[in-house]
Amino acid sequence: MSKLSKFRNTEGNNYLLIGAPNVGKSTIFNLLTNATAIVSNIDRMTTEHTMGRIKKSENYLIDLPGTYNLSHPIAEEKETHYHLLHHRVSAIINIISSFSIQRDLFLTLQCIETGMLNTLCINMMDLVNAKSFNWKKLSKKLNGLKIVLTRSNRNKNTNDLLKSLYKSKKVNPNIVTYSKNIEYWISKYEKILPEMNVSKRFAALMLLENNSYFIGQLKQHHAAYWNEIAKLLDRTKDKHYIHEIRETKIEFIKQLLAECKYDEKKY
Repeated sequence: MSKLSKFRNTEGNNYLLIGAPNVGKSTIFNLLTNATAIVSNIDRMTTEHTMGRIKKSENYLIDLPGTYNLSHPIAEEKETHYHLLHHRVSAIINIISSFSIQRDLFLTLQCIETGMLNTLCINMMDLVNAKSFNWKKLSKKLNGLKIVLTRSNRNKNTNDLLKSLYKSKKVNPNIVTYSKNIEYWISKYEKILPEMNVSKRFAALMLLENNSYFIGQLKQHHAAYWNEIAKLLDRTKDKHYIHEIRETKIEFIKQLLAECKYDEKKY
């Protein structure tokens, strides 16, 4: 599936660029790497990652296929999960669009839950009034996540994005509090899951969502833990927790934006 093995980076760090289609992700990739990549506005056209060396460094940036979330085992999500689980990754940059911030923050929450996210890039800032949001408050509500506002079509603030990538810390994966029942099962899974690139909380949520690709990767690569995991799966796989998890995230986002949005009439 992945071609990363052709680009083994033994000297520097690898960073993942994750975001929905049409948020300017490939443009930002080109600006940060001085690379030439195909930039397309055809929804979900990209099916493989692009990799390039970050300018003036030995570090690599991996532009993953556009995806709206990490819950469904389709081609784009599989590619992302494969990198998260099996490759040496220092951190994630999540690119979202200012024009679709409510939709895109769903993926942001999932990236936070991986325990690997250190920068949120809100791109296309020319499409909104920047003063309509309290960005500092939004950062605080997202566990102190570094937020960089960019206009990639004008190469605005992309250097700030690069600085954040190197200097910002990965944020705590405990961002959304679910129902007592969901939290109970998360804690059950966390006790038996192996150490992985992603947080045990994220892995537990993927198991509760019955993500078949993620489950298959656990079974294949962590066989020593599989019997205990399978026992819990038998108790949760038919509960359809994916719907409750999704709705909890959606409500969290609605409340988050309500608390961080200013009255635009004042501006």
